[in-house]
Amino acid sequence: MASSSKRSLPCVLLLLLLAVFHHGCSSARAHRRAGDMEGSMSTDDSSMIERFQRWKAAYNKSYATVAEERRRFRVYARNMAYIEATNAEAEAAGLTYELGETAYTDLTNQEFMAMYTAPAPAQLPADESVITTRAGPVDAVGGAPGQLPVYVNLSTSAPASVDWRASGAVTPLKNQGRCGTHNP
Repeated sequence: MASSSKRSLPCVLLLLLLAVFHHGCSSARAHRRAGDMEGSMSTDDSSMIERFQRWKAAYNKSYATVAEERRRFRVYARNMAYIEATNAEAEAAGLTYELGETAYTDLTNQEFMAMYTAPAPAQLPADESVITTRAGPVDAVGGAPGQLPVYVNLSTSAPASVDWRASGAVTPLKNQGRCGTHNP
């Protein structure tokens, strides 16, 4: 029994040493990547790089190459500039909404739309005032031929704002993943 524990002690020490070495290598690799990014950025970007690193940790993001990480950082920085400018404009205008970081902040608009929305519907026919059914064409009601109908808002005292959540008209946000439909 004593000889068995003497043999297992070096194995345990070796495993511990390998674990520490692996953690050190991973950490050094991450610092080297951050250093590679910082080497090509100005000092003004260093705080953005720190934000990007925190964002990556929060959303468990990683990239296959340094080049891809640099590209994603540039997209992230552009999106953050847009978010901050939009929030400043909204605040100045007295609006109550605010944009923020999400798991998609490293995607361009085109990438997001391609990944998370449905394809665009087919183009409408040239004459949008005519609806074709099995029974034949149906003209729009209330307009001159070739014109779309005009709808008038009869309410004269619209509220300054409406919280559709409070009135039960909408449900809480859900992550639909790659599904582009609007039905839950």
